[in-house]
Amino acid sequence: MFNITDKDIDKIELQWRKINLIARENTNFAIDCWYKVYEFKGADNNNPFNELANLALTIWCIPWSNAACERIFSQMNKVKTKLRNRMKTPLLIALLDIRSGLKRNKKCCHNFSLPDAVLKNIGTNEVYINDETDELAVDEDIALLLQNVL
Repeated sequence: MFNITDKDIDKIELQWRKINLIARENTNFAIDCWYKVYEFKGADNNNPFNELANLALTIWCIPWSNAACERIFSQMNKVKTKLRNRMKTPLLIALLDIRSGLKRNKKCCHNFSLPDAVLKNIGTNEVYINDETDELAVDEDIALLLQNVL
């Protein structure tokens, strides 16, 4: 899974047995500890625990839960309903970004004011896409909304 050869596994096992020989500072976070092991230099200015530290930091990068993905899919199902089944990906992503930005800033539709540039386009033909050139104008409006939310 991590593209580690048998030779590397033997090195990592040997490094694991010797890791207790270096003096380490007490840290409250395991990732900080492994980062210090990664930065450690021996007398020869080389890291004798390089493979072990790389493996540990790689494992720390793996999400231990898929809850974040499940939350995103849940939000997507709230935005893209049966009535909105023709919504394309850029608009869906923009709406999800706006929702998450509002939630992160503890705002909702009741206490968020739209920018004047967006308000001027509401009810005009400029908000409807007729061809690919008009998509740029809508993308600019979405970008303007995202700037205010994020």
